[in-house]
Amino acid sequence: VKSVMAGRAISLDFDLDESSGTDVSQHANAIEVPDFERMVYVHRKAIASDKYKAILCPAPDEIQVQDIDRVSRTIEPSVSDDSFHTTADLFSRKCINFYSGKWSVITKRSTLPTSSTKTDIPAPVFESDLHEDHSSGGALAQEMASISDKVLISGHLFCSRAESRDILDTTAKNQKKEPMINLKSKAKKRLVSFQFKTAQGPPILTISKDDKKSSKDELNLSISNSIETEGSDTFVINFDSDAYSFQCEDLFSRDKWVSIIVEQFALWNRIVLHSNGISSSGSKLRLLQQTLSLSQANILPDLNKSLTFNERSTRRRQLSRLDILSVYEVDDNITLYQQSPSPPYMEEYLGHRFVVTCQELRLLMHLEVNGRAVNPEPFYCSLVLFDLSVDRVVSERFYFDLNETRHGHCEIDITDVDLETHSKRAVFSVIQPNPDLYLVLLVEKTLQKDYNAAGASNPKLAERQSYAVANAKMHSGNHRMPFAWAARPVYKMDGSLDVRSDFSPLFKLELDKLREEDIFRAVHEYQRSTLKPNTQHKLRFVVIPGMFVAMVDHHTADYPTVTSSLLHVAPYPDEELAPRREVMPFHATPVLHPHLTYYDFLYIYPRSVNFVSKKIGARNIVCRILLLETDVAKDKDVSVSSLQRGGSVPIPETGLKNIFGRSTTTRFVTSAVTTVSYHMKQPSFFDEIKIAVPSAITPHHHLLFIFSHVSVKDKKKRTKSSGTVGCAILPLEEALASKTSTFRLCVSSTSSDNSTLPSNYLELMKYRTVERDNLDREVEQIPPVGIRSLDDGKPLFVVDTRAHSTIRHHDDHLKRFFDACSKHDWTSKSNNELANAIKALRVMNDSALYGFLPMIFSQLLQLLPMSTSSPNEITKNVLTYILFAIGRIHSNSEQNAIVRGFIDHIFKTTFDPQSLRSVHDGIISELPAILHDPEQKQAVIMYAWFFLRIITKSMTQMLKFARLESKPRPERFPKDVCDGIMLLHHKFAVAVCDMSKSNLSLALLLNNSLAEFVLDLLPIADRGFCFKLVEAYLYTLDRHKSNLFLASCRFDFIRIFCSYQEYISLNLLLPPTTMEDCIPRCDYAFKRCHYPAWVLLTNVERLLDHEDHNLRQRSLATLRNLLRVHDCDKRYRERSFRHRIASLYFPIVHLVQQHVHRLTTSNQDQTTSRHFLFEETRDLLACFLFVIKNIDPQHIIYYHRMSFSPTFFDVLRCCLDVFQYRGRSVIVAKIMETPMSHQHAIRLIEDDYMNATPTRRRGTIATSLIDWRSRAKSASDRVVPTSVSSATLFASPRRRDRQGGVSPGMDENPSALRYRLSTVASASTLPQQFSPEKLDESVLRHGHFATETTFVLAEMLDIIFEEFSETIEERDGMNKIAQDTFSILLELLRRNPSEAVIPVVFTSIRAFSAAYKHVLFNPQVDYNQELCFTVLHSCSSSLNLKRKYAAVLLYFLLKQNIARMTQDILVAVSKISGTLSQREDMLLQESTTHVSAIADQLASETKPGFAAEVEGLMRRIRTVLVNTAKFQLYIDDPETLIDLQSDVAASYSTSPDLRLTWLEKMAKNHATNGCWVEAAMCVVHSAAITAQVLTVKDPLCPIQLRSFEDVSPNVNVERLDALALEQAKGLNSPLFSIRGLVHMLRVAISCFKKAEYYELIGKLYNLITPRFEEQLRYTLLAEAHYDLHQCYERILNANASKKRHFATYFRVKFFGKAFDSLDGKEFIYKEPSITPLATISLRLNSLYAKHLAGKAQLEMITDSKDIDSSSLDSRKAFLQITHVEPHFSDEELKSRRLHFHQNHKVNSFIFETPFTVNGKARSDSVSEQCKRKTILLLADSAYFPSFRKRLEVQQPHTIIDLNPIEVAIDEMTKKIHQLKDQVYATQPNLIMLQMQLQGILTSQVNAGPMQYAKEFLGKKDGYQKKHIQRLAGLFEEMVDYLSEGVELNKQLIKEDQIELQVQLEDGLIELKQTLEGLISSVRRKKRPSMIFKKNTINNTDAVEEPGIHFLNHLL
Repeated sequence: VKSVMAGRAISLDFDLDESSGTDVSQHANAIEVPDFERMVYVHRKAIASDKYKAILCPAPDEIQVQDIDRVSRTIEPSVSDDSFHTTADLFSRKCINFYSGKWSVITKRSTLPTSSTKTDIPAPVFESDLHEDHSSGGALAQEMASISDKVLISGHLFCSRAESRDILDTTAKNQKKEPMINLKSKAKKRLVSFQFKTAQGPPILTISKDDKKSSKDELNLSISNSIETEGSDTFVINFDSDAYSFQCEDLFSRDKWVSIIVEQFALWNRIVLHSNGISSSGSKLRLLQQTLSLSQANILPDLNKSLTFNERSTRRRQLSRLDILSVYEVDDNITLYQQSPSPPYMEEYLGHRFVVTCQELRLLMHLEVNGRAVNPEPFYCSLVLFDLSVDRVVSERFYFDLNETRHGHCEIDITDVDLETHSKRAVFSVIQPNPDLYLVLLVEKTLQKDYNAAGASNPKLAERQSYAVANAKMHSGNHRMPFAWAARPVYKMDGSLDVRSDFSPLFKLELDKLREEDIFRAVHEYQRSTLKPNTQHKLRFVVIPGMFVAMVDHHTADYPTVTSSLLHVAPYPDEELAPRREVMPFHATPVLHPHLTYYDFLYIYPRSVNFVSKKIGARNIVCRILLLETDVAKDKDVSVSSLQRGGSVPIPETGLKNIFGRSTTTRFVTSAVTTVSYHMKQPSFFDEIKIAVPSAITPHHHLLFIFSHVSVKDKKKRTKSSGTVGCAILPLEEALASKTSTFRLCVSSTSSDNSTLPSNYLELMKYRTVERDNLDREVEQIPPVGIRSLDDGKPLFVVDTRAHSTIRHHDDHLKRFFDACSKHDWTSKSNNELANAIKALRVMNDSALYGFLPMIFSQLLQLLPMSTSSPNEITKNVLTYILFAIGRIHSNSEQNAIVRGFIDHIFKTTFDPQSLRSVHDGIISELPAILHDPEQKQAVIMYAWFFLRIITKSMTQMLKFARLESKPRPERFPKDVCDGIMLLHHKFAVAVCDMSKSNLSLALLLNNSLAEFVLDLLPIADRGFCFKLVEAYLYTLDRHKSNLFLASCRFDFIRIFCSYQEYISLNLLLPPTTMEDCIPRCDYAFKRCHYPAWVLLTNVERLLDHEDHNLRQRSLATLRNLLRVHDCDKRYRERSFRHRIASLYFPIVHLVQQHVHRLTTSNQDQTTSRHFLFEETRDLLACFLFVIKNIDPQHIIYYHRMSFSPTFFDVLRCCLDVFQYRGRSVIVAKIMETPMSHQHAIRLIEDDYMNATPTRRRGTIATSLIDWRSRAKSASDRVVPTSVSSATLFASPRRRDRQGGVSPGMDENPSALRYRLSTVASASTLPQQFSPEKLDESVLRHGHFATETTFVLAEMLDIIFEEFSETIEERDGMNKIAQDTFSILLELLRRNPSEAVIPVVFTSIRAFSAAYKHVLFNPQVDYNQELCFTVLHSCSSSLNLKRKYAAVLLYFLLKQNIARMTQDILVAVSKISGTLSQREDMLLQESTTHVSAIADQLASETKPGFAAEVEGLMRRIRTVLVNTAKFQLYIDDPETLIDLQSDVAASYSTSPDLRLTWLEKMAKNHATNGCWVEAAMCVVHSAAITAQVLTVKDPLCPIQLRSFEDVSPNVNVERLDALALEQAKGLNSPLFSIRGLVHMLRVAISCFKKAEYYELIGKLYNLITPRFEEQLRYTLLAEAHYDLHQCYERILNANASKKRHFATYFRVKFFGKAFDSLDGKEFIYKEPSITPLATISLRLNSLYAKHLAGKAQLEMITDSKDIDSSSLDSRKAFLQITHVEPHFSDEELKSRRLHFHQNHKVNSFIFETPFTVNGKARSDSVSEQCKRKTILLLADSAYFPSFRKRLEVQQPHTIIDLNPIEVAIDEMTKKIHQLKDQVYATQPNLIMLQMQLQGILTSQVNAGPMQYAKEFLGKKDGYQKKHIQRLAGLFEEMVDYLSEGVELNKQLIKEDQIELQVQLEDGLIELKQTLEGLISSVRRKKRPSMIFKKNTINNTDAVEEPGIHFLNHLL
């Protein structure tokens, strides 16, 4: 303890590594961290007495070292009890110990919380969701009704029936269903129609033969499963048992059918959901309206009196509140960092498994038994898996039979049969599915002399055959012979499991072709025939009439199973049922996975024996195999000497019972017998014998092969059934010496009595290896001396062996290593041998490394805890090899979990009891040296995580095993260990800096590993030492401040460090001693007390100033997540401790206020890179809310008194904006990243057919078409799709199995697309992030967080109202604080509050109105007017509770000041009227009735007549609402709506304040529709009214009505009459002041800028800037002049580019009585920018067709000529729309040179109508074409732009008719003007220039100008001379412009347009030649050539003026 207390802080006094290039010794004093253990000791008494000492000092059992029992796959253990003791081999003992051992794990006591959200709190109810829920059902029903009686699509398709594509379970498959409709498998052309059967469904397909539909079938799609596309023109509809295929004409037709069926099926699903009562908002969020009465809600008592602050606080605390961050919706992937969980405990690798169920083997020749077909004899079968791609057998044999107990005369004995051998189900396993995997069936029958393989369906022949087989069995025993084979593929070409294919026919097994290669060749031939069906008849195999039936299906775990070792797999559901049997796989490629189960098998494959020699003379050869344990006679009476003298050993009849039995036998047998090839002297065998190798093998264990002759019964003579020919011997150790071996053995002749062998015959056996290749070898036996061998000792017998074991390896290098370990005695020679053996492990094969990795690594790490005097060569070699091995393993990314699993579950440290050196000591001492090795450095860095985790686990286990936990933390580990850790950590820190320049991923991996290392040290080591590691690391990285990546690494390190589960205890949160300690800042004192929090907060503050938004976002997300953990932690539930946590994070309050100017409230608000992204703002404000919610109110009061900042209110307002609940549909649309309507949003929730995303079938993985958004993109980078196709909504996903591939059994076409249909009641296939549950949860979180935000803000405002009354009352409320607090309080009510928070807000408003009455009703402020507007709007709420509270509050406000309230309520109701829906309007009127009822109810408490005054006011409100109710009818008709509002505004001409209100409403409507210039005009008119009111009060007011005439020529309509001027004297609203007037003008300026009317802005600033000058407001002056500068620059740019378009105008005339007052009227419509005629026609057509529905049919008149209304159909309505252009006289054009002036103050328009003298509109001859110009003048001297979008036209019109030559002059003038604009453009537009030139010079299109020339210049008679001369001049002018245009084009084009240039030049020459002849005939003297000067208009309008010489040097 004294050593702990010695220093106040731990100083880092060492220098950094030399590679860092910096000597930081001078900064050592700057790096200080608190000595945490000393602090704990100093404050031990305070901690002991503290109420929360359990939190301040966590329990010592934070980590636990445990040994956990393994969960075995099998019920029985795979390792026998005596296995370990019976073997002496070190490797085998290691394996057995591992397989039978336990997991060694370190567990941390989890204190990390789950969400503490209270389940008893109901979902918040919001008004916006009530609106959505109310409208969805009706919309769906209406949509359904519109299509219920229609045929949606129809056509002739080719139809056929097929098998269903959907995978069903076994039970369903066996239930054959009748087809729904009578379609054949052959396609027939039918008429198919899709429609709904009734208005309620279901959707059906009707199929008939012809159009008459005399007989039709109906296909009910409501019970279908899916619809999928196939090929390029076909779609298939799948049902449970059948599928129906429809072939269309082409791809387009197919896609149209599928799209309509899917979309309409989706609509029907939604109807079903609604009819079943399923709300769009789900079970959690179903929103129901309540019916509350005044008495039920207890509203009157709440608002009848003003509650005190303490009473309000008490009520809030009594409410069911949520932890604010526990319901915060996180929309990123950033977590606080939880150490990646330990990988799952290693499991045995099972691969891709499938089950084969053998059902039937039936021959055509059969017996009839009880009406059942039975084979005439028994057959014995086996299945094996072939991989044709490599020609290898990849599984052991599965032996089975499908025999009856009796087959005719053949009876089968099953008295001694184990259930496991009676299995007919096999489980096969493969590594990778591929189409070359084939199941091969091999069939054996009873040995028989003659057998007709062809057979026939003849009962007599079958009877005869059965009898013959019975006789053969009686004579020769149960010997069998090869009979037949069959095969089938396992997987389809796309890799999916083939569950439908059948086995091939049964082919006869030829006895001379039984070799493995022969069978492979036959299966290859069959495979080729299946790929080319037309070659099947060419197969050379003899077909046996019959079939084999087996079902291949996916593996499921619901059936009793035994392993290949015959161990029962758990669970084992039925012990009476024959289990299925797992077949041992022989994978062609190594399985890269550790062995976890004990098994030791040897497979024997007798291949052939050669007894052709005449000396032998044997045939019908059978081989019997025995496993023997000795070659010495067991007879004790036989002496050794007699044996040596030539004694013999009798050939045993049986051996060890270690041979696995085949089908219908016992589990293990003592011998195995091969098949017999009839009459063959050199037979080939195809048998497999499986042996369980004994656990203890001696040199005497061997295999004995006994060959015998089997005689087949002959009628003429009788012979013995069998006799021994010879035997072959194979020692077991020799057979197990390699993975696979081929042995060529001599056959020893037995003695004359055929029953003995020489004793000790194994000593005579010698073998030589002929060839060896890695794990395989070929061995030949040397003829034994002393034993007589057949055929002179030639190797007559060939046998293959395969050793398959998990305790044996066949790698020489691994054997050398374990041998060296077992012999190691620490001598120099032994050390060298061991070191060399470790080095040699590098060439070990993969199968040994992966399979035995736990044993290898454990043995290597056991070598590390050696004494310090021992050489380090072994340690170095151990570490370098481990690096190599991990790198080798990690090259396969799928195996990364193996190494982690070894660390977490297997590694167990060892230590020297004397020196206490353990594994970690060896690593710590040697790893820094290896890190200096350039060849090893990168590997050490890459796999540093392995050694760091080994170190911490070894240290933790060391504490447990050496019992050091009770020691003080500083004394647990020696100093050299701590110094070594510090040095190692520092060197890794330097490595991170170095790697950041070359390998970022590696640097990041190392950075996180170092942070996790500190995290693992915190529970066991000195925490001050851990702080030292953190500070040193951050200091090292901090020297590279400019490195963005290192900044990211730095914060990642902090993030991981702060994720420590006892993080709060590291900050030692003792009760604060002073108030200053309660509101700390991140200074040095804070660091000394709370180091972890200081590290986090200072780095967050630092990164907020970083330019990279990803870093900012990650830092804020880390802080947010940490606070969220605190908020959810049930240990911190008590309020007093929450105060301490909030004080710890109070620097966040300072931080938020410091950056308030950078906050954004939506994704579109980010204007500069300095602004935060919206997500960053959310996170920062969420942290702020957590602090102010949990802080002690006294602390926040103290903070405001000491260092209050006005920005605090800005932060509160941002909180309100950001966390406002915007409705369920908006939230869902944001989640789905697509803008959508409410119907579209609820579709995602309600419709289970949208449960998935479409899947392109590629055979590997499904790709979602809805791409989940990445938070790494900025708001400006995101691309939000504008629509979602139906394909995005209806497809079903594909599941992936554990290996990452596609789950087997998906029947898919690579080009097909499948849509899931029948999922109305299930949402199981919906992607996780879009499932209804997830969306419900997200909406619920948004709602709860918005509610909590409102609660917190209301509490803050309450504190301010209570504690800062003097400040609020200052200047009678005319101060910023009063304005901010009251406006935020009203915003709480306006921003869609939840029902839970409404009483709190209304209570606060009531308290404010009572406490600050004089502030509320101060005439100089508009607080009361805003309050009235808010309360009235609340009176129309759909929330019953909100309306009731609003009505009661309104009554009490009236009671306080009814005179002021009357005035403000009328203004407020004017603002509200017309904006409400019909339902809201009704609710508001109902609320006014409630107010009157309250006044009557409480009349006794008020003065007489008060209730009558209230009733009168309420009646006036209802009158206004009734009169303006029709506004809602025209909500979609902006022109009519504005006209109505304008009329209402005009009716208030005597009341300036109400007219101002209506102009404000009109401005808002215009702004909503994007009509900015109209909105600006409304504001200008409002300013004109205000100016007149000010003039009444002050006749010297500089701003008069005439001041606005240049801006709006219509402003004179606002001139006040005498009554209005009289009323103006009493108007005291803030709007009627200079300040209000200036504000209006600034709003108008903003609108004009949006409309690009920059020219008017200067005129308004001329009115504003003098006011700023008078008030000396130079900041505003600077802003104004800068704004003017910007506007004038934009004017110059717009004039130069000519890309500014103000408006397009149309004449619209109405005809028809259905239009009511509009009938016969004519208007000019002003449309935005460039609007085509088709666009406005479509808009008005759809608009008025909707309004006239039921009244008259609407038709459009496309002609622009005058219409006689009497000639029109009176029953119809007509619209005539004509494009018009502004018209100006020649004098006006002189003053309107610029584009702006031609679009401002416009009151005259013109349009042209072509006509001819004969009455036609157009003529082919230009000499007959006339034109009529109609000039329209606006009525009432109105001008555009106006505050209306349409203005009426004055009657009559001015009409000007032009004769043909005048038409030509007019057209040529326009053409020349267009050409001139392009030729003289400041920035030439090549495309537009070429269009103009080609329009005149190209021969195909220049007919127009040339027709004018030929007609009018070539024929001068008949036309006036002035017209001829004018036209000729125009042509001459056009030629000059064309010449310049062609020359300009030549300068602009590139090489690829030279041909076009040549065409233009040729066309110009031809045009000139033609025109010169025509023009010379008109003029006597040729006009001189015109010389034009280019228009030099550019971005400046500076004028050259003569210089002035006056003190020029002072300029």
